[in-house]
Amino acid sequence: MDKIGHKAYHDTLNVKAWACFGCPIACGRHTEIMEGKYKGESGGGPEYETVGAFGSKCYVDDLNAITEAGYICNRMGLDTISTGQTIASAMEWFEKGLIDLETTGGIDLSFGNAEAMVKMTEMIAKREGFGRKDEKLPERLSKEPAPDGLGKGQVANAEVMLDEFYESMGWDKETGHPKDETLMRLKLK
Repeated sequence: MDKIGHKAYHDTLNVKAWACFGCPIACGRHTEIMEGKYKGESGGGPEYETVGAFGSKCYVDDLNAITEAGYICNRMGLDTISTGQTIASAMEWFEKGLIDLETTGGIDLSFGNAEAMVKMTEMIAKREGFGRKDEKLPERLSKEPAPDGLGKGQVANAEVMLDEFYESMGWDKETGHPKDETLMRLKLK
């Protein structure tokens, strides 16, 4: 806790209070990583839940790595709690032998591996290992007409929805992966 707690947070990161327009409370934090591999990276947070998900749950005590994982999630619109918990679950499966180096593409998902935790966050953000071929609606939605509501009688057309969604996200319509310019804009490339 000493390495990721309140004192470490303020000793390790350049922390500035941040407030929504007109709010006197300023509960948000804008931080900058001051040293190490991620020096100069900055953004919102990390908040308590982010430190818990990427830190305590993954047994990672490198506050700079935790902060970087949070920045990646913020840039990509990922929930830090869900992302950190997903990685912590993968670390537990790795520890129990349910997945191995072959399954992870050579990434050592041992608890406490800060570098692997950040790498997995990047892979989730970039949708590595997943693509358009994996985007499936439940059969009920893709075959049965809606029984009521605005879409009554209609069947969801996943292809049209995916095209529109991918375009709005800056992803390639064929693969479902973020385009290079999207990754560069989000500082992921």
